[in-house]
Amino acid sequence: MPPGESVYDTKTVSEVKCQGRDVLLQNGNTFYYFVFGLGIHGNANVTVNIAGIGSRAVDGFSRKIVSARWMDNGEEIQISQNLEAGMATFRCTGYPFGSHTVVRVIKIETV
Repeated sequence: MPPGESVYDTKTVSEVKCQGRDVLLQNGNTFYYFVFGLGIHGNANVTVNIAGIGSRAVDGFSRKIVSARWMDNGEEIQISQNLEAGMATFRCTGYPFGSHTVVRVIKIETV
C-alpha cells in the first residue's frame, strides 16, 4: 500500500456519525475509519489496559461492506451491518502487546 494512502486523495464523510473522536474518510469505494482510544491486548500477566477494545458503531453508513482490515497488520475486522438502518459496527481489537500509536486505521472496501 502506498504511504499516506488513507490521507491523500480522501474526503471526510460528513453524512455519518462515528463514536467519540473517530472519523471516516472516503476515496471512491474505499473508506478509512480512524479509530482513537484503543487499548492493548495480550497476555493478562503483562497487559492490563483493555479500555477501548470492543465494538465501534458508524451511523449513516449505507454502502455494502465487502471487507474491513486493519491497515497496520492486515488483520480482518469482524463487521455487522444493517443496510436498511444505515448502521455498521466494527469489532475493534486492541494494539498487540508492545505497540501503541495514537490512532489505528481500518481500510473498508465497499460495492
